[in-house]
Amino acid sequence: MENLFFKYKIQTFVKIAMLVLLLLGIILSFVLSEDSFNLSGFIIVLLWAILFFIRSDKSRIGSSENCLKIKWVNWFREIVIQDSEIEKIILARLFVSIKRKGKKSAKLSLESLEKNEKTKIYEFLLEYSKQRNLVLERQLNL
Repeated sequence: MENLFFKYKIQTFVKIAMLVLLLLGIILSFVLSEDSFNLSGFIIVLLWAILFFIRSDKSRIGSSENCLKIKWVNWFREIVIQDSEIEKIILARLFVSIKRKGKKSAKLSLESLEKNEKTKIYEFLLEYSKQRNLVLERQLNL
């Protein structure tokens, strides 16, 4: 099975708009400051900008030997879920939830994805659950 990759167009637009606003704010603070420049305020704005732009607007889901690897939008790191940890996979209209034994379940929001991308994820997880003999639950009314 091949890995799936998705890019969120809305978040890319928001990042560009925020970058423009932050740059305008920094330029205005330079122009409007009289004698001294507020270094602490500049550092705080810069840190917020860095934290905002580190967030990923890309997602991927793939399988490896006996595990499922997921890197979802706004997650800082990839999670690896072993097949033995998976209790069941729940497919809903707006999310996918992977229930894990003894651990917090992984919930993947599908709200900002296009219909064809949602279909790819559903097909991938259906095929994955068939290959690995995992419990799959469909709740498409949610």
